[in-house]
Amino acid sequence: MDREQIGQMARSKFKEKNNCAESVVKAFIETGLIDFPEQVSAAATGFGGGIGKSGHNCGALTGAVIALGLKKGRISPNESIAKDGLTDLSGKPGVYRAVNYLPTQFQNLYGTVDCSELVKHFEFDSKERKEYCAKLVQEAAEIAYDVIENFEHFACREYDV
Repeated sequence: MDREQIGQMARSKFKEKNNCAESVVKAFIETGLIDFPEQVSAAATGFGGGIGKSGHNCGALTGAVIALGLKKGRISPNESIAKDGLTDLSGKPGVYRAVNYLPTQFQNLYGTVDCSELVKHFEFDSKERKEYCAKLVQEAAEIAYDVIENFEHFACREYDV
């Protein structure tokens, strides 16, 4: 599995009528990049449309954060799910540093992380909005893939959290 394949899988899931957040999480589960039952994707359902269609944080981005957490998050303050020993949240390396790359990169690419701003030029049920969101879903999955594959690099990035 590579970056492009995970992005295409997420896009495909979105076109199957999964919401944006579900699409990203399902792509990671169904490709085996995260090892959880498919029911875990239900945790992403409420994040579609910028959290319950409220227009806040983009659901695709939120799905990417969920996928990253399922792969590299903590199950307790002293144990990471990846068993890699990286449990410090804000240090160098730190989990927050890696996760922060997701919204930072999304903001750099699209100028915002808010769903309502991202889709403000579209009618919500329009074909154009759905195609644009499919692109965002694909990009969010690809960015999450980059972070997962190069986690130590992103966990040591030079910025304040």
